[in-house]
Amino acid sequence: MQPQVVTIAANHSAVERLKGWSFYEDAASTAYIRLRRAAVGGDILAHIKFASGESVQFEYDEDLISDGGVYVEEVSGSVTGVLYY
Repeated sequence: MQPQVVTIAANHSAVERLKGWSFYEDAASTAYIRLRRAAVGGDILAHIKFASGESVQFEYDEDLISDGGVYVEEVSGSVTGVLYY
C-alpha cells in the first residue's frame, strides 16, 4: 500500500484504487468526514465519525475503485489523515 497524506476539502486524484484510510481528530471535538468520488458533489464512498482525540483506521478487503480520485470532505471537527492506495 502507498500512503497519500490527506488534504481536507481536496480531491486526491492519484487515489483511484482505495485500499484503506487512517484519520485522527486533532482539535478536541467530534469529527465527521465523508469520502466522495472525485469531487465534493460526487457519490459518497464512506461516512466516518469519531470522537475527540480518537483515531480510526480501515482497510478494504478488495480495492474500492473511484474513477477520478477520492475527495475528502470535512463536515465537522478537524482531522488529519492518510489514504492508502
